[in-house]
Amino acid sequence: MNPHHGPNRYAIYGRARFVDAKGNSTHDKMSSPVMTLPVLLRWWRHELHPHQPAVFYSKKLVKDIGLFNPDLYFSIDYDYWLRVIIKYQFHYVDEVFAYARSRSNCKTSNRVSDPIKSHWKVSSPYRRYLNLREWTYFWKDYLFDYKLPILFGDIAARLNLPPRLKALGRRILKMI
Repeated sequence: MNPHHGPNRYAIYGRARFVDAKGNSTHDKMSSPVMTLPVLLRWWRHELHPHQPAVFYSKKLVKDIGLFNPDLYFSIDYDYWLRVIIKYQFHYVDEVFAYARSRSNCKTSNRVSDPIKSHWKVSSPYRRYLNLREWTYFWKDYLFDYKLPILFGDIAARLNLPPRLKALGRRILKMI
């Protein structure tokens, strides 16, 4: 029996290998080997999330969850993952499942605020599934790991702070 198949393997994901225009491998997208709701809700931690072409679903899951919502231009996959994680477990397989070409003209490359707004709106209803500890860590991560460094970086750029002081600020933020 194939270890990737089984009675509880309705959603599986693996690595995606990126290639350049000539087809040369550049890097693998390494997702978190454990996909949970708290991990997925941190949409700003996209390095932990699987790469869409490397995620596969069983027919049973698709019948149960339904189809993708095509109206969610920036969050089609993200919305689906959230709908899935409420009812099913994702299973990580440490193998390359897909190849993806690195390109500069993808839909999110020049539009930073639109995907953020979309992901925030899509993820908001799912925070109610978090327990108090997960909810607290979610907001701590959002405020201190995502928002504050953006703000601090902007202030640091305006003040033209020396690199040592910027590094000290980042270390202080990580301790909080």
